[in-house]
Amino acid sequence: MNERGFALVTCLLLIAMVLILSAIASQSITSDLKVAGTDRSMKQAFSIAESGTEEARARMSPVSTVPIPDSNPTNTTWEAYIGTQSRCEQLGFQSGNSNHVLYNSVSGLNYTVKIAHKVNATGQVLRWGDTNEDGKYEENTTKGEPIYVITSIGRNSGAAKSVRIEAARTPPITSISALYTKSNLVIKGSSTYISGNEGTETGPGVISKGSITENGSPTVLGDPPTVSNSPNDIDVGYMIDANKAKANYSLNSTGTMTGMNWGTPTAGATSQSPLACGADNVVYINGNVKLSGGTMGCGMLMVDGNLEINGGFQWYGPILVRGSLSYTGGGQKNVTGGILAGGTGSVDDIGGNAVILHSNSALHQVTGKMPLTVLRWVEVF
Repeated sequence: MNERGFALVTCLLLIAMVLILSAIASQSITSDLKVAGTDRSMKQAFSIAESGTEEARARMSPVSTVPIPDSNPTNTTWEAYIGTQSRCEQLGFQSGNSNHVLYNSVSGLNYTVKIAHKVNATGQVLRWGDTNEDGKYEENTTKGEPIYVITSIGRNSGAAKSVRIEAARTPPITSISALYTKSNLVIKGSSTYISGNEGTETGPGVISKGSITENGSPTVLGDPPTVSNSPNDIDVGYMIDANKAKANYSLNSTGTMTGMNWGTPTAGATSQSPLACGADNVVYINGNVKLSGGTMGCGMLMVDGNLEINGGFQWYGPILVRGSLSYTGGGQKNVTGGILAGGTGSVDDIGGNAVILHSNSALHQVTGKMPLTVLRWVEVF
């Protein structure tokens, strides 16, 4: 009897231990599931918050179909909000404040967004632009595009995450003349025509950090027509690096590219008249390239290497070349906007029916339609 009683007690103790262990395991699993669920909700809230910043960036673009216009880019108290009024009031929206504007979200996602100008300690709106004409953008108070501080709070299943970015519209390419080079430059041929003038505005025709040699009576207009051994040091490579990620055509050079079409410019009354175009492509070519056979385009052309233009060629907008630049062969060539060549290892050679016209409207058109560039990003805790 004693043995049977002992066995019964032992069995009951084992059962109790199993039940206790099962309860602990069940509690642990439940806790893990709750943690996993919370983590998933937090990650989804974070993604929703990022979507809020993307809506703000897209709608601040001048070409947005549902735009959020900056009605007063110098006003330090201007603020725009996206979301419901009650949620936006938690971020600072005041319905009676004429400097505050409220917009509904176009996505339907659960986020609240605040857009404000970045202001320095002395109460000035900060801008993103090239103040010293070296091709590099920096924060300043006088030149370029306003910097926006965009704060977005995403919510999902009780979880909330906040993201803040600083963003600005892309400033126009730094161009101080119709043609800028760093190497020694040769301009040749009576059919070559370069002008730094645009309408009633005048500017330098050609600026080079090296020497400028003219052969065969080319026409170079501007105020002054040419500037050689210039101290102006524009970092063309920096501008290429800053904009190549925005390319809608990103190509590796095949050596010679013939008959490429990245938009069709409209010719002017004469071969020396400016082109016009409504397309805004951003073309990036990696490597040395020869463009020939009637290649044309509109927007921004960036060449990460040397560029040779051979035969007929038309381009409306800025052309940035990290290496050297040369014009060869016949055929009418017209660039309306400006060309900047940053190479220093060889002589740049311009001739062969080249027409290069400075145009602020062509320089501004493509960058003015780009989405806001993100300058800084931080997760707000």
